[in-house]
Amino acid sequence: MAETLSVSLNQHRFLVTAGRHDARWKSMIEGQWLSSSEPNTFKLFDRFLQEGNWMLDVGAFIGQTALYAAAKGVHVVALEPDPLAFAELQNNIALNPELAGRVQAIHGALSGEEGTLTLGAPEEGGGAASSFLFTAGKTTWQVQGMTIGSVVQKSGLTRCQFVKMDIEGAEYWVVPAMADFLRTQRPTLFLSFHFPILMKDATGKNRGLLYRRLTRIPKLFFSMLPVVRAIAHYKYIVDEEGTPISLLSLLFKRHNTLVATDQAWVAP
Repeated sequence: MAETLSVSLNQHRFLVTAGRHDARWKSMIEGQWLSSSEPNTFKLFDRFLQEGNWMLDVGAFIGQTALYAAAKGVHVVALEPDPLAFAELQNNIALNPELAGRVQAIHGALSGEEGTLTLGAPEEGGGAASSFLFTAGKTTWQVQGMTIGSVVQKSGLTRCQFVKMDIEGAEYWVVPAMADFLRTQRPTLFLSFHFPILMKDATGKNRGLLYRRLTRIPKLFFSMLPVVRAIAHYKYIVDEEGTPISLLSLLFKRHNTLVATDQAWVAP
């Protein structure tokens, strides 16, 4: 039997598989995210998620956010396309039978259309760097692409209060594809951007310096424009600390994350 690790954060506890991702769990126990660009992830969950809410976790990876939300009493639909990460996600859910009934894990990728997609990684799979932009990566898989409509049908997600999305560059296509869902359900959207991935080739290697310098501004503008249109109906668009972000700023300035919400940001 695999060794387990007890994770405790903000009085929420659960077990996970020990080993390869211990550094990520240790970072979580310390109340942080392994990436320095997303230091307030769990503070945002505590701010916006209430017991009984429904959350769509797009890019659930090995379950950090899904298990934490479930421990708060939230119902979670967790999508993860990487087969190795998904297997670990399932194992981590199974280690917590008291939470398992609140987490529905789906092996698939949110997409603008149904069909088979190529997911790739610059190195081995199961890490956090798998992307649909790395179609010629060292490791590749064929995975099922699912529209938001098919995800709703499969999971029974008829109401949704929160969407967390961290999908390694695919957000520039997926957010516009679910624009109608965001307008009708109006969930708070916590979105991570991975613009540097757009500056890489299909193997996951950086393109030449001249290419990056010449294309950075137009690529940012035209990649963000459909995203901006999809979230423009929200009352508030802020960063992780509640500082307002203008729609114009999103088109010309790189942001690591944003929160789009109809809830006013009230200081604790």
